[in-house]
Amino acid sequence: ASDRTLWRFTQELDMRLETQQVQILFVHLQPHLVVHSATEKPERIERSVKALMDAAAAFAIPVTFALVPSDGSAPIDPLVPFVDDRNCFVAELAAPFLLDGLRHRLDGHGRPILVVCGFTTEVAVLHTVGDAIAAGYRVLVPVDTVGSQSIRAEQAALQHIDRMGGEVMSTATLLSLFAPDFRDEPGSSIVKLIRALNA
Repeated sequence: ASDRTLWRFTQELDMRLETQQVQILFVHLQPHLVVHSATEKPERIERSVKALMDAAAAFAIPVTFALVPSDGSAPIDPLVPFVDDRNCFVAELAAPFLLDGLRHRLDGHGRPILVVCGFTTEVAVLHTVGDAIAAGYRVLVPVDTVGSQSIRAEQAALQHIDRMGGEVMSTATLLSLFAPDFRDEPGSSIVKLIRALNA
């Protein structure tokens, strides 16, 4: 954790991201929850998550899932093909970092930048961001991959995340940080993902 903390303090002003340093955690992005989002539309969350998954596949970025028990405990459609027994953790927890297996998986990747997406912003996402920062991760939250039933609750949570040191941005911004030169690959594929966000 100390190495990750040092890395964060020395790199926090660097807007470029090395994809080899990035991993993604999807928290409670399940249909029976996301359908109730009153802040970001569920279909927008799905489009943003799909773009992130396409980028993760292109750059070999590892992904992890924290889900709550439900019928089948399946995530939203864009995530279903990527879930397996090794990367999915199911428990009735507001704070997924309480799961040793999940922590071991994240730490085992040795990637100090953690992208957190999830529902709800004021519970699962907020807890995850706080715990990840405490563990020494640099945490990025794409705002169009999170949702809440309350605009006021989400605004308060995003402000809290900012005060803790989390970095809130759009999915388009995050994708552009992966490959900012759109003139050639992989940037030319990234710009297609960005354009598809508003299709």
